[in-house]
Amino acid sequence: MKHKKVKWKTEHRPLSELKPHPKNVIFADLSDAALDELASDMDAHGQEHPIDILPDGTVIGGHQRLRAARRLGWKTIRCRVRFDLAAAGEVAIEEFLLRDNLLRRQLDPIEVARVYRRLKELAKNNGRAFKGDVRDLIAKRFGKSGRTLDRWLRLLDTPLEVQNAVIAGTLRLVDGGKVADLPEDLREEIADRLRSGQAPKKAVSKYIGNRSTKPVNVGTLLSRLVRDVKGHSVVLGDRVEEIKAASWVRDLKTLREAHELISRICARIEKNAARIDRQDIVNHYRDQGDEE
Repeated sequence: MKHKKVKWKTEHRPLSELKPHPKNVIFADLSDAALDELASDMDAHGQEHPIDILPDGTVIGGHQRLRAARRLGWKTIRCRVRFDLAAAGEVAIEEFLLRDNLLRRQLDPIEVARVYRRLKELAKNNGRAFKGDVRDLIAKRFGKSGRTLDRWLRLLDTPLEVQNAVIAGTLRLVDGGKVADLPEDLREEIADRLRSGQAPKKAVSKYIGNRSTKPVNVGTLLSRLVRDVKGHSVVLGDRVEEIKAASWVRDLKTLREAHELISRICARIEKNAARIDRQDIVNHYRDQGDEE
């Protein structure tokens, strides 16, 4: 008769044997005041829920409860040892850690967006579809719409100073998204302005402008694109070999989309140019016939 594998077991472990999971660094620790409140509750009512750990003592759920226990001077703490996750591998462990923080922690929108992006990456890297309802479940958990969550996701491509300004409410989320669409050098210029103490709204206004609700003429848009391409081509043209691939992987999709757009524009212009050339020939012979 086969013995059923044990998924987990609960036991007390010395605090000295426990260590945080390295991927937990994406989450900020509780403030001293909040940690004191948690410690007071644990001191008064005991430990209501065990922390989750791997067999080697790596904590994958309950990092703040562990901090509170250390603050209280506890020698041991009740743990749920997750043999099932240890056997499932690193991806399953990281997914558990991310979801545990989503369910138990008071996260700011940027931290939620980081978790959302990382869950999408894990699904993509392991050949799994990332279902839209996961986005909606995360959004509902934090009282946001799925569309708003995607806007916070875009904000992750901006400097930390811009993210902090949006969290503080001194810069609109929609304006933060416009900053995300700017080239990296301009994003860094904005970050420098914010670091120097400039008001966020003023710091970004020069770069994103006050967009009019009136539709922009397509010729104007194309002129802007050509101007920007010319300007950056002069600077970047001879320095392509200096590009560090790793730091631009996340922008590869945008660059490919830009390449596709420019190819479509070129094809359209060439088609129109050929039509104009043919019309010139027709007009030429028509004019000759009129003269005769």
